[in-house]
Amino acid sequence: MFWKYLLFPSVGRLCSDLLQLANPIILKLLIEYTTSNDTRLWHGILYSFGFFFINMIQSWSTVYQQHRFSILALRIRSTLIGAIYRKSLVLSTDSRKNYTTGDIVNLMAIDAQRFITLVRYANYLWTSPIMIIIGFYLLYQELGWSVSGGFILMFLLIPLQGYVTRTIKAMQVKQMAEKDKRLRAINEILNGIKVLKLYAWEEAFVTKLNRIRSNELKRIRLAGLITAMFVIVAITSPFLITFIVFAVYTKWNGMVLTSEKAFVTIALFNLLRVPLSALPNMMTSLILTIVSTKRINRFLNANELEDYVKLRSLKTDAIRISKASFSWEQQLNNDLRPTLANINVRIPKGKLVAIVGQVGSGKSSLLNAILGEMHKQNGSIAIDKNLRIAYVSQQAWIQNLTARENILFGKTFEQDRYDRVINACALKTDFEMLGQGDQTEIGEKGINLSGGQKQRISIARACYSDADIYLFDDPLSAGKYLKIDYNHC
Repeated sequence: MFWKYLLFPSVGRLCSDLLQLANPIILKLLIEYTTSNDTRLWHGILYSFGFFFINMIQSWSTVYQQHRFSILALRIRSTLIGAIYRKSLVLSTDSRKNYTTGDIVNLMAIDAQRFITLVRYANYLWTSPIMIIIGFYLLYQELGWSVSGGFILMFLLIPLQGYVTRTIKAMQVKQMAEKDKRLRAINEILNGIKVLKLYAWEEAFVTKLNRIRSNELKRIRLAGLITAMFVIVAITSPFLITFIVFAVYTKWNGMVLTSEKAFVTIALFNLLRVPLSALPNMMTSLILTIVSTKRINRFLNANELEDYVKLRSLKTDAIRISKASFSWEQQLNNDLRPTLANINVRIPKGKLVAIVGQVGSGKSSLLNAILGEMHKQNGSIAIDKNLRIAYVSQQAWIQNLTARENILFGKTFEQDRYDRVINACALKTDFEMLGQGDQTEIGEKGINLSGGQKQRISIARACYSDADIYLFDDPLSAGKYLKIDYNHC
């Protein structure tokens, strides 16, 4: 789908590079014109305007391809972020153990960002060799076999570049692993900051975080040092190649270096300096992107939730489970048994059903099985396709919005329906206590609400959704006083 964004800018990049190589040729003609007895003025004017138009077209081509590749890079990054986000919504429970919130954010913020740098300058990967070959051919036309010394030095740099590439790739893999550890530690600290402060564990956690960060910085410094040394070699190589070529041409071959050959040769080597210095940077960027691509690919290929809940027309039942076994692990072995084994449940429409059992007996697992959040080993589960489901978990989920916006959850505000929900969920007294009533801004994770208030808002959100099936996973255990009027809900 991105081919048209790749093809035309690539042609623009090729035209821009070829036009750059035309500058030394015109420079040679202009020097020949000034040093010869040619009195035809229009030749000089033609060469001068040639310089002007070539550089103007070259600049336009460069800006065009950079603009188009920037758009392509942003589209690729947006596509990757969207794919990562959609994948995070369907991860299976065993996959969620391997990918925390910090890991997923890392994939979006860092790994997807690698493609921005790579795509913007990706053409250097194939235009640089073309420019180097054509440039050395033009040098051969000027100085003959004296340029062979430059070729030899350049070929000596290729194995060095391969070694540096492999080294940086290995260090990048280790550095990204340390980065993931750091983000997990930060996420753990932020989620438990209240407990951490109450028990005065700040110093211990800071020490742990600094140790992880220190290991990460060691990897970054070492990779940066190797990259910097190689970039220095790449930048200075054109000057060194120029020196060797001139030395071989004048001392070895005994030729006279004229101003025409000197200026043209220096101009060609200046042009070769860009691809010679860009190649190692692009190779480094390519390596980083390959590492990130593998990380993203591994995440996108992680196990997903199976869509085992069948939506069909049921006459009397809202939910029907027949001889079904469910587990949190996708693959079971001899040591693992299904969490719910051989379950048979029929829940009629319009009935209030309570699931009662001891702690750890599988009450929450049954609700998660109905929601499709577990792995079905056998049997079947069906829900009436004409019924909508609302779910309230044990831990209230609160957005950083106002109390009213948390209840509406994107639905249209209806005063009468809203008032009935507020009264049924015993939120009227709570709103009177808040400074701005239901327009009070609720902090992140409901920081300025009590546990009971957060649960009542969660229940009100479910009630306002006007669903047909309500799954309550013991939300009334959050506070000492939670009075809900089921008849009016």
